[in-house]
Amino acid sequence: MADLTGCGSLKPGKMRPRNLTVAGFTLLEMLIVLVLLSLLATTLTGAIFLGVTSRARVTAMTSDQADFGAFARVLMDQLRFAYPDWINAGRYQEVDFTGGSDQLQFLAPALMVQGTGLAEYNLSTARVSGRLALLLTSSFTAGGDANGMTTTFASGLSSVSFAYFGVPRGGTEPIWQDRWAIRSKLPELISVKVNFPKGDRRFWPAILIRPEIDADVTCEIDVATHRCLGR
Repeated sequence: MADLTGCGSLKPGKMRPRNLTVAGFTLLEMLIVLVLLSLLATTLTGAIFLGVTSRARVTAMTSDQADFGAFARVLMDQLRFAYPDWINAGRYQEVDFTGGSDQLQFLAPALMVQGTGLAEYNLSTARVSGRLALLLTSSFTAGGDANGMTTTFASGLSSVSFAYFGVPRGGTEPIWQDRWAIRSKLPELISVKVNFPKGDRRFWPAILIRPEIDADVTCEIDVATHRCLGR
């Protein structure tokens, strides 16, 4: 039987340890991972910010379109039916309509919620919560009880301008004018332009309205001829 005592010095219960390799990231690999994570975070943050900004912009545009639509609808529904009621103003006789470059007063059918009849409307600008806005006021009186309503539009505007198309005093041909007062008839066309400050993304196109009622309110009917007296 072979003698193995000279082949080594291994003792019972003792084993030679293995050469173990510890797995892990090198410094370069960790730097690369950190750079990639930073780029990913920047991209995600930009995407989220862009999404929030786009949503806010769409919401603002939708709100602005609704505001313009409501203003144009109310103005057209009322102003195009402005009634040329004849009134005495001192030694002058005129229709109940006064138009300036930044203010407009007219007589028209009352709003549905106010009742049946005519109401006095005033369209002008005023400060609301520190911002310039359009104010449309409707004053309606029925049975001695005043019923007024005020609606605000275009908060944050810079200015509003009105123009009136018709024959000027002493003229023969209709032209655009920035004032219409003490006249015997309504203007043929009325233009309303709302302007916003520089940098404001809102844009409202000019609203053009033609008064549809052309009543001869100075006519006193002769019951015999059914014509105007003295004509």
